[in-house]
Amino acid sequence: MFQANTKTLLVLRPRLLDPLQFRNLCQKSFVVAYKGVDKKSICVSALTRENNAIAQPRGERTAQMKRRGNEDPDVRISKEMSRLLRHKPPPGAMDSAGWVSLPVLLRHMRNHPNEEQVRRIVAACEKKRFVIDDSVNPPRIRAAQGHTVELAEAVLEPVTDADKVPVAVHVTSVSSWEVIRTSGELLRMKRTHIHFATEPHHMRKNKWAEVYLRLDLAAALEQGLKFFLSSNGVLLCEGPVPVSLVHQIELADLPEQWHKPPPPTEA
Repeated sequence: MFQANTKTLLVLRPRLLDPLQFRNLCQKSFVVAYKGVDKKSICVSALTRENNAIAQPRGERTAQMKRRGNEDPDVRISKEMSRLLRHKPPPGAMDSAGWVSLPVLLRHMRNHPNEEQVRRIVAACEKKRFVIDDSVNPPRIRAAQGHTVELAEAVLEPVTDADKVPVAVHVTSVSSWEVIRTSGELLRMKRTHIHFATEPHHMRKNKWAEVYLRLDLAAALEQGLKFFLSSNGVLLCEGPVPVSLVHQIELADLPEQWHKPPPPTEA
């Protein structure tokens, strides 16, 4: 494992972190820990995962490459679509509401799918992550939610009545739940909103997603928090959401259709 101190990291990537950001990163429980390494090495590992600043250990890097090689082609295309439509849009191609011309998206995709493949993936996505608009020529596409880029005119429906959303669940990891309880609030982190599932198929399928937090939406609205529904039904809030407005539950505490946990996905 590469050993480095704060100064070394800042020299390696001077625009990566300022000293305060680095200290905060060290204190967060999402920092990735490896057996037998000290806190400095753990920080280096976290930077690797979040910013690709430093090469990962060879064994882990090889395992990742093998997993990617065995990945379904449609999954790879879907991930690339998410990257371009949520986080790193083609320069000058995204409008203020998050729309990108479909032909432009296709030209910028590394996997070089055709329009038919993209439309099939959009139609088959159970979570309805993407929306295609055929009312314009050429057609355009956007991500339903999950953006890290700021959108001036996000296509969201305001929620003012808690009865409209009877169930809202935020799914997180055990370590992140400890951070939430310690800090006293849920934060949107790098995204533009905190996400709450309103239907079972919205639930995260990551192996680490083990903690279910049910939101008291009525109380949250009374406190003045603003909530929105994305086009695929996910409840969104810019936050922060006080931890007093959520409580940890088991799947069995939810309506019957929620009881079956989502199958884990490959990393």
